[in-house]
Amino acid sequence: MQTVRTAWYVADYHRPVTPPRTVPAAPLTVATVQATPVPGDVAGNALLAADLVRQAAARGARVAVLPELFLCAYHPPTLAADPVGTD
Repeated sequence: MQTVRTAWYVADYHRPVTPPRTVPAAPLTVATVQATPVPGDVAGNALLAADLVRQAAARGARVAVLPELFLCAYHPPTLAADPVGTD
């Protein structure tokens, strides 16, 4: 096996690797949203999520990240407290 000669060539394949693309002109602003959803209230949680995303966009965010399983309000401690009531 040969060694890599430059950052753009892989010795095993002898073909160029895609060079990095230029940095976008506009920065990417990401909002991380922390909120407490209501278990079982999917419609209400969806409205809350939409409102939080709108607020993030108004503050310049192009991407908003909500907690995992926000809509259904999956909460492991609640499920552990009532294992009979879970699927």
